[in-house]
Amino acid sequence: MTTQNDKELIPLINQAGLLASQGFYAKAQALLAPAMEKYDPHPHLWHNWAQILADSGNIIEAEKWFCQCVDRWSTFLPPYETLIHLVRNRLGPRPHPEALFVLAILYNNQGNAIEATGDYPQACASYRQSLSFNEKYANAWSNLSNSLRPMGLVSEAEDCARKAIAINQTHVGAWNNLGCALTNLGQIPEAEQCFAEVLRLEPNHPMARHNAGSGRMFNLLFIQSLENADILKAHKEWGKQFAHRFIEKKNQTQTVGTKVRVGFISGDFRVHAMSLFVVPLLQHLDRDRFEIFCYANQRRFDGVSAFIRSLPLTWRETITLSDEDCKELIRGDRLDLLLDLSGHTEGHRAAMLALRPAPLIAGWLGYMASTGHPAIDYRITDRWTDPEPESALNHTEKIAYLKGSQFVYRPEIQAPSVNSTPALANGYVTFGSLNNVRKLTISTLKTWSDLLHRLPNSRLILQAKLFVDLGTRGYFRGVFEAFGIDFNRIELRSYSLNNQHLMTYHEIDIALDPYPYGGGATSCDALWMGVPLVTLAGNRSVGRMGVSILNALGYPQWIAKDHLEYIQIAQDLASDPVRLNSIRLGLRVQLGASPLRDEAGFAKDFGQTLLLMVNGVPE
Repeated sequence: MTTQNDKELIPLINQAGLLASQGFYAKAQALLAPAMEKYDPHPHLWHNWAQILADSGNIIEAEKWFCQCVDRWSTFLPPYETLIHLVRNRLGPRPHPEALFVLAILYNNQGNAIEATGDYPQACASYRQSLSFNEKYANAWSNLSNSLRPMGLVSEAEDCARKAIAINQTHVGAWNNLGCALTNLGQIPEAEQCFAEVLRLEPNHPMARHNAGSGRMFNLLFIQSLENADILKAHKEWGKQFAHRFIEKKNQTQTVGTKVRVGFISGDFRVHAMSLFVVPLLQHLDRDRFEIFCYANQRRFDGVSAFIRSLPLTWRETITLSDEDCKELIRGDRLDLLLDLSGHTEGHRAAMLALRPAPLIAGWLGYMASTGHPAIDYRITDRWTDPEPESALNHTEKIAYLKGSQFVYRPEIQAPSVNSTPALANGYVTFGSLNNVRKLTISTLKTWSDLLHRLPNSRLILQAKLFVDLGTRGYFRGVFEAFGIDFNRIELRSYSLNNQHLMTYHEIDIALDPYPYGGGATSCDALWMGVPLVTLAGNRSVGRMGVSILNALGYPQWIAKDHLEYIQIAQDLASDPVRLNSIRLGLRVQLGASPLRDEAGFAKDFGQTLLLMVNGVPE
């Protein structure tokens, strides 16, 4: 937000910069000197003052101001480059090791500032520079680990975190980063030990508390060997931490004749798979019946965030608010119902929800399972994803059912056109999956290997961000070869940005859904690109998203009840490339005419469900 000081200072700073660029250093300093006295510390003002001092040859004074600037505003990038240059020049050809450590610290801190912008490759470059001056600098190893992981380089991230711990066994950041890397690599038990070590060293470490708590709940959903009762029990145990909180008894409010005030809270109002489903609802909910509030619990915003803000709704940013302040903010909006779109995923406000910020709280979409949270009253879903009556046994929340599917899909505007099925030209069928690596369980890979054995000429393309990682690629190669599959038949691709990943579907004839955790947006993307989807109907919500999507589309015949039927469905589709091509060329039109693309109809169904919850659902 631009302050009044900014409005006065920025033109002044720019004018001084122009004078300095023309060599009028004394005039530039004379222009800024009164501002340095008059105004509170300001990063751009202090940086320009230091830069003018440096350009005019006053190196000692310039370095002092640059240091003060980065000390006060550690994530403010502009001062670092010149400060590092000045320090390197001052050290000379044979610097003392302590002086080199100063450079290591500066490069490390520059990396932190760059990392805050989301430029992970450049941040890694700064951390590596830091380590070139001091290879025993644990902070730089830990931070390098943290920036490698979002790039998919999780094996190297693991190695860097371990190097940091070898240097400093009490480095909480390194232990947490090691746990995160191990989680990405599927080594959950060891990851949990790392998070436990963090909490032993620093009991209130926020990320480790999430990873050991909500993060662990989320991880359980991927484990096929767990019974649903065991997963629910773990979630209930997690929820007991809020038993001491004073959760006010909800007061049902009759809203007949008035607008229902509905809030949505999420850490993902941005470019995210969830936004493909949420944005159409926010756009189409009837404003004559509902007043909408969005509580964005996130640090980064983008074009999707801006579009949501442009809708007729009230936008609030809550990431910096304490639980108490966030609760008071939401209570001040006098909601009838608050919808939590995070569950146990990153950006949740579980502790705040325990303070009962609204008379009714419901979960939807962001977490495809019961949360176990005692303050969440309902979970909104559909009867395909959570069939009656057995699903009620797997929830602490009451289930509020939509009439149709809980998914409404808005494809990317720049999605490529549908092409002919590649098998016609290739002479063989190519299967594919663009799902997250964590969903590709041993059971899934075994089923896919059995399918490849049935069709010896077929191929398989797997695309995910972590396939940039050599360790991950090696693991998958080992699994497929253990199942007797020549790895030359498998292509592993790293994830590509924007809509370019959709181009991969031009090379895939049939999409394969993993289990026990299936695809949501990924499945809809495949269908929009004309690629049939084979799914297995699991016994938990995360394994039945494809059931809901395919029933809404009108293709229940692509839903298997077990892995043998899964293989048979895929084999039958692959047996007739001409028929497969006919399906492909018509699938986008069918999806476009289906309930999955009926945004207004979905919003009406969703709105009716909201009204039933607010006005009282019969027990």
